[in-house]
Amino acid sequence: MQDRILLVDDESLILKALERLLKRSGYQVLTAESGAEAIKMLLDNPCQVVISDFRMPGMTGGELLKQIDQLYPQTVCMVLSGYTDFNAVIDLLNNGTAFRFLQKPWDDDKLLIEVKAAFDKFHAARSLQIRNQFLISSIEPILEVCPEGVITRANAAAERFFKLSSSEFKGKKLSSIINDLESTILQNLLQ
Repeated sequence: MQDRILLVDDESLILKALERLLKRSGYQVLTAESGAEAIKMLLDNPCQVVISDFRMPGMTGGELLKQIDQLYPQTVCMVLSGYTDFNAVIDLLNNGTAFRFLQKPWDDDKLLIEVKAAFDKFHAARSLQIRNQFLISSIEPILEVCPEGVITRANAAAERFFKLSSSEFKGKKLSSIINDLESTILQNLLQ
């Protein structure tokens, strides 16, 4: 799926300018002129990133981002606003509802850097979620090993196979675990 971003602002000229910039950078862009419209749009069009104005009629950007966080917790949200209640924005940033606060008028290059960082955050979290699901659900023994050869995690099947607890795996070099195996377990592993 192409990286998709939802822009939410009650000023159509701002939406059009942001849409042009982000489309030229290769993103699929959706727009909404209100928080209510944004929530409806997300039902049928999941987006990895949302950028919302803070001060909008009907539903503030803060209220919108809180709803998105509850409904779509993996979505990375940012605020882009000229007017803000700084205490409200700080609360959104501190509780993780908003990833970044960007101020209007924006600098195109800086905005694109922040948008890329938001997509990087989304993809890293999604990758971790997939690895976690795979590790938990697999009936095969799985060890997660970092490039230095240190075991970072093991699933329950690996614990049974190696007859070790997860705490005995964590932080050990894979080579030390293999060297300590009984010959019959090592033969099973190599098969």
